[in-house]
Amino acid sequence: HDPIMYPDGANTYASYFSPHNTDSFGLALGNDMTFWDPKGDSTWDYGTPTTIDDLTEFMPSTSRTPTVDDKCDECKACRERISDITSGTRSLTVTVSVPDPKRKGKSKQKTCRTAFTCSPTCGMEGVVGLATPSGGDTWICVRCQNNDIPIEAIISHELQHAADNCKTGPSQTCGDCITRERAAYGRSCEIMHPNDAMAKSDCISRGIVGSCQSRCEGKDNVEYNSLIIYFPLE
Repeated sequence: HDPIMYPDGANTYASYFSPHNTDSFGLALGNDMTFWDPKGDSTWDYGTPTTIDDLTEFMPSTSRTPTVDDKCDECKACRERISDITSGTRSLTVTVSVPDPKRKGKSKQKTCRTAFTCSPTCGMEGVVGLATPSGGDTWICVRCQNNDIPIEAIISHELQHAADNCKTGPSQTCGDCITRERAAYGRSCEIMHPNDAMAKSDCISRGIVGSCQSRCEGKDNVEYNSLIIYFPLE
């Protein structure tokens, strides 16, 4: 029995949600300007050009707000990769389907903004990326100092959070955290361990345990308590 409930599907030899290895990183924009999405319900497009000054509206006054150092030499590769992904705008929009409160059983389209920046630390010890919600919009910080994780893995992970935030807002419960982190680590761990199903599964499990600690520790959640037995916090 897989303690993390088979996030990659029943096939233990290949990811069933990436047919024909079509943009398995989830970062390429096709001719229709759409990010590959495993659920097929998020459409990405380029945002409007965004400057450092523009980012202030994405930065709520919380302890999670990192210091932006856009001229840091260590962040050059990060800035260039984000520029490639966003066609130089430093921002994307995501359109998702959400329940329509005016029409029972029907859905409607909702569009949110995502802005990017790079930072040597992202303001929190131990994090490599940070998705800070601001309403339905999300500000993504990518750490570029002393970081061995591929930038593509961080960006893919945080974009998943941005789409989830647009759909339902910030996570509130332990169960919600586990669901969201499983999806986000499913993306980033696939990039880090593309040909090793066991390493990818362990990567997802360890990520859930670490990222959901504050929401789940001490709570009566069977899944989290099972995971932490196999993957105790260091």
